[in-house]
Amino acid sequence: MPFRNEEELIRACIAKKRRAQFAFYERYKGRMYAICLRYARNAPQAQDFLQEGFAKAFTALRQYRFEVPVEYWLRRIMINACISELRRKKEPVKRSVPIEEVSLRAEAQETPSPNLQGLSARATTLCATCHVIEKDVDLTGPSLVGITARREQQWLYDFTRNSGDMIQSGDPQALEVWENWRPTQMNHFEQLGDQELHDIYYYVANWELSD
Repeated sequence: MPFRNEEELIRACIAKKRRAQFAFYERYKGRMYAICLRYARNAPQAQDFLQEGFAKAFTALRQYRFEVPVEYWLRRIMINACISELRRKKEPVKRSVPIEEVSLRAEAQETPSPNLQGLSARATTLCATCHVIEKDVDLTGPSLVGITARREQQWLYDFTRNSGDMIQSGDPQALEVWENWRPTQMNHFEQLGDQELHDIYYYVANWELSD
């Protein structure tokens, strides 16, 4: 029996129904493979990225909250998988993340996209002292390349505003950052509202379009 709708398909995937997982893979493999090709140096590597991405997606599906279309969520997983594999193999990350693949919540809510040129100075002022935006290299803090694919939006907002509180609360991801980068701790930006944080991370995710 075919699945009545996408939610039913996703819930069957979460329940580890093989038929559902195969149907999910078949539905999205073409578009996800196109994303992988933008990062890979050849087709076999893109296929490896694709398999790794879907493996991670099936593991992470139980965390999907149905707040945005699953394809947008899956794109984040796929981009993250590509970046992780390139880093693991110590290969450079291509400047190839298109605008429609990163500002996912903005797309889902059909909010206007900020002007990238106008955001450059603000993002540089706040971020560039400790982070590199344009290259996959570390400075005082980790590179921001791919950060919107690796972290949930609300987590980024909370961590940017007050990383110390998140570390003290025992947040696993915050503790991971602290363990990797201590004794350096991120400055607090509690004055930043959701819209300004959205715009800054939008620029970080899409910086190459402002060239």
